[in-house]
Parts: sequence; C-alpha cells; structure tokens
Amino acid sequence: MPRAKLVADVNDDGVCDGQDDLDKNYLPLIVAVNEDTQELTVKKVGLPASYGATLKLKKTGSGTGKVVVKDGNTIILDENISESSDIFSKAENDDLILTLEGASIGGCTLELVLSINNTTIASDQIMVKVVRSDVVFRRGNDGLATLIGETFTHGGIDWEIEIVDVGDFGIQQGSLSDFEAEASNSSLKARVRLKKESYMSRRIWAKVFDNMQSENYARPTGAKPWNLFTTYDNYETSNCNEFVHEQFRKAVSDVYSEIISLSQSSLFAFIYSDPYNGKLVPGKHKVTFDSRIPGASMAVVAARTLLYVRAKKEGAVLTEIENHFEGQIIPYFLAPGGRYAAGIQCSHPQCPKYPELPLRLFILATDWEEAHITTTTPECFLGSTFFETITY
Repeated sequence: MPRAKLVADVNDDGVCDGQDDLDKNYLPLIVAVNEDTQELTVKKVGLPASYGATLKLKKTGSGTGKVVVKDGNTIILDENISESSDIFSKAENDDLILTLEGASIGGCTLELVLSINNTTIASDQIMVKVVRSDVVFRRGNDGLATLIGETFTHGGIDWEIEIVDVGDFGIQQGSLSDFEAEASNSSLKARVRLKKESYMSRRIWAKVFDNMQSENYARPTGAKPWNLFTTYDNYETSNCNEFVHEQFRKAVSDVYSEIISLSQSSLFAFIYSDPYNGKLVPGKHKVTFDSRIPGASMAVVAARTLLYVRAKKEGAVLTEIENHFEGQIIPYFLAPGGRYAAGIQCSHPQCPKYPELPLRLFILATDWEEAHITTTTPECFLGSTFFETITY
C-alpha cells in the first residue's frame, strides 16, 4: 500500500509518535487504487479539525491526460482545473472512496497533499493513464448495405491516436478523418463502447488500447485470412467487423490471465462467457440472393468475381484475400401455401425449417434457392449486452 512520509512533528513535543500520526512515522493517504473499478481510496486522516489541516488533490506534471475525480456524483476535481477544493472534512473520520473518469487520453499525475498552516506535511502521488477504446462504424458501400439490410457496413477501433481496421491491404492504421473519408454517406456513422457498468470494463478498455498501441492483434488463423463472406463461428477467416470483435475478445482473455483473485477470476469468467457462449456480441443470420435456381449460386460467384476485380484494381494483397462464401446455399420449393423443403435445411438453430412438400403440390412447385450465412455485422454490436451506443 502506498504511504506518505510524515515530515513534521505536528504537536511540537519533540517526538514523532502516535499523537502526530496514528500509524507511527507514516500518515496513510492513498491506500488503494482499484484498477478494475477505477476507485481511489483515501484512508481517514486521523487528525482533529482543530489542527486546521487541509487535504487537496492536485494534477501535476506535463501529461496530456485529463481526469474527472468524483465523490459519488459530486465532482472533486474537474478535467480543466489543477487543484481541488479542501476535502479534509470528507476524510477526517472515515475512508474516502473517489472514482476516476477519463476525459482526455494520455498520462496524468495525481497528487494528494496534506497541509497545516500552508505547509505540506505529507503527500502521495499516483500515475493515471486515460484511455478510450471505442468501435466506430461507417456506411462503406451502399450495395453491401442493401444486401445485408443494415445502415452500416464497416467497423474499426478508435483508440483516439489512430483507427485500426481491415482494408484492402489487411490490418491498417489511420486517422479518424481518413476512416470517415471512405464512407459512401458521411452522415451515416455510429460509435459504440464496451459498457462502463460491465465488470472490469475500464481494464478491458485499457488492454485494447495497449494491444492497439503495440500492434498486438488477434489475427485470423487461416492462410488467406480476409473474407467478406466469413462466418461467425470460427476465426480462420474474418471480415472487418469480426476482426474488431476479436480484438475485444483478446483483451478480455488478456485481462482474465492477469487476475490474481480466484473469486474475481471466477466472476469475470462467468460474466464474459455469457450470454453468447464466450463471444461479446451475437452473430447475425442473413438470408440473401433469394431467386430461382441457380440464381443464388450464380449471385455468389458474381459477387466473388466483382470483389476480386476490385481488390486487384486497388492493389490489395491477393494472397491474403479469399472471398469464399462460407455459408449455405439452401434450395426450396415454392408452391401454394408457402415454401417447402427441398432436401437441405439451414443448420442455424434459429432459422425456420421448411415443411416437407405435400405430393399434391409437387406439380405446382418451382425450384428456388437462397444464400444463408451467420456472420458479424455492425448490428451485432448495436444493442448487444456488452456494448452501448454513445455520442459520436
């Protein structure tokens, strides 16, 4: 526990003892910093008010980070001021628990100073790193947006210094303005964040930040990792949105490996293994290219060809791109009364199963097919259990 050296004989009796400091030669100030909840605990001072002591929190140094320090809902230290008002009365008889909230990214030093008659008798410092790790979405392609039936198509991680996302050349870093410049409609954008109420969320934010800064990415395991038509249930291949999701999953795994307390690790594992079986967002099941046979199969081939031509034109690393359709082409009969099974059913558990075609309708049935795939899209994040939409 950090403790601050007492440098004065407060009662002028020539002895620095328990009358000056309840803990002998040291006066407890900051006694705990909980990285998981971002709580700073100040132990009660143990000096009578008659001493005229003051206790203030200061921001020192040249760091660019800004923090807001709160006592409950009361702001103790604002992001734009360097010294708090006197909080001695709050810590005179009881421990004081303060919460830290980041306002601007970067390093910051906080110093707790105990003074008597304008003379500092004890101080304690802590270093604070302010980070954010948001997910940003844009509408990258109108045709793709129509195909998947969603407003947004492309996602990246905004850790304020840069945006990390997947482009034609694989994993890339760039500015937010560069990311936005590639939107087909600049007004259609969104920002989501791992909910701060989630257990150890700020520690996960920090881990995502650290991983992005060190380029310690969770990469797909396949030889050709980038695939627009990838599925949700494996990470051999990935689209841009699944890549973003896997960076947060890696951060969760990294944090879990660092937790020492058995009770904390058990709770952490329980929370983040539920409700999506170890994933932080649900997959989206999409049904597209609904058409007469062989319309869906031909549409998939055409889409792969168009994507290949585009990637080659952009100079993409073709040895790492394989836009292979990983879903299922499901045939069905269309007849009076609806759709009927034609031998193959979709394997997704929530996808409706078509009934068998009655013999009396066989002569009236026509052959159709549709493409089914469960994948990671922007809507997987929007409204999920762990993420919330925030102001862009």
